Amino acid sequence: MSDYPRGIVLTTAEIESEGLDAVLDNIARTGATALSTSLGVLVPGRLGDGTREPPLDVDGAARLLDRPLWGRRELYLKGYAPHEAHPALWAKVAYPPPTVAPPEHRRDAPRRIIDGARARGLAAHIQISPYTLPGAPGGQTPQSGHGVGVASDRPRRIDGTIAERMVAGHGCLNNPRVRALGRARLAEAARHYADVDGIFLDWAEYTCYFLEDCFACFCPHCRAVAEESSHDWARMEADTRALWDRLHHLTPTDLRRAVDGADWPFALAGAAQDYPGFGELLRFKAATVRAALAELRAALDAAGCAGVALEANGFAPPWSAITGMDWGHVGQVAGATRCKLFTFHWPMITRWWSEALLAWNPALDEAAVLRAVTTALDLPAPPDEHRRDLADYGMPRPDEPHPITMAALTRKLDQAVALAGDGAPCQAYLHSYRPADEFARVLTAAQASTARGCWIQRYGYLSDEKLAILRAAWGG
Repeated sequence: MSDYPRGIVLTTAEIESEGLDAVLDNIARTGATALSTSLGVLVPGRLGDGTREPPLDVDGAARLLDRPLWGRRELYLKGYAPHEAHPALWAKVAYPPPTVAPPEHRRDAPRRIIDGARARGLAAHIQISPYTLPGAPGGQTPQSGHGVGVASDRPRRIDGTIAERMVAGHGCLNNPRVRALGRARLAEAARHYADVDGIFLDWAEYTCYFLEDCFACFCPHCRAVAEESSHDWARMEADTRALWDRLHHLTPTDLRRAVDGADWPFALAGAAQDYPGFGELLRFKAATVRAALAELRAALDAAGCAGVALEANGFAPPWSAITGMDWGHVGQVAGATRCKLFTFHWPMITRWWSEALLAWNPALDEAAVLRAVTTALDLPAPPDEHRRDLADYGMPRPDEPHPITMAALTRKLDQAVALAGDGAPCQAYLHSYRPADEFARVLTAAQASTARGCWIQRYGYLSDEKLAILRAAWGG
């Protein structure tokens, strides 16, 4: 992996708090060859007037920063844009542009980061979330906010419900209002940062945090696109509902079959051939993600940025099948892809999926459901795993190991690379929120894979000890 990119992701808050030179020198000393920054201006806020940092991710209050911001390991941040929005770019967008920073905070931190990276010989990338909705629950950034937003712009499940618990606050990728928002955000970034090496897109796929969200999207916009593209909407709808109903009537025998190794994502409900319309839904979501990225690629080209790589983050297998992150198809449009190994989310997903199945099937045994879900998601417990009950599964504490094995991490990366085939390089995207000794093992697991590069999310969780581990691994 030594010949491939080695990058660290940071936010503008970290350089405002710790100082530009201190942060970039720390990054360069690890042996990194690249960095990626968020956009905007981030300043301290307060409860009710800001977003918690680190993000709560629904149930994530246990998470704390390794590197304090303005002396605090958890705080509230407010986000602004450093520039006035270009009116023409937002004229036909249903959502308003980000609020420009007050004069006392109007500093273009991303430009300082990009220029500082170049001065140190680092490739410079930026990251945006094109389809997260202002005002949606679970907004990941201060600009996304809180509240209900416009519910009809969010994915609709097969039972007609729209999520109220969300991690990312994303919209449906077939909704024209959502797509217009994504184009405007990308074009606005291109106005000011056309000289970057690449733009990473986050949340440019569907979600899978809650089991219910795997059965989306069945909004009118998806129906129109499906019918225009010759997908059998009636079969997709009927078979997805049949699978949904089947998961509401599980037996202990079904759970044993899952543990015995039935193919995911049908492990808890029977053979894949019983629900061909659900398989078509997965293919439709993959086509949707590819079309959305192709549209953004065209928008970037139209903005005069044909030389800027468009890159995409995606869930690891097996979740990628649900989210529409078809690594091979996306790699035909994107210049690079990053397979997200954000393992602190995985016990939360395990709990949320298990809770849904138990709510639908209250007679089932909790332990049996937990075994079935972890097997279906290829999350074998490590030998020293201390979690026994569902209540133990949640956001790990900063010093708490994650319920993963290094073999599973390497396997998931290799699966993503294999699915990507000969397309764009598929890179490892590791989260540094974890104990330092586990961070070292995760780096080793990534280096043992066939991934064609490695990125670390993010600087705020890289203690001095973890920076030293990176230097040893990357030859800094």
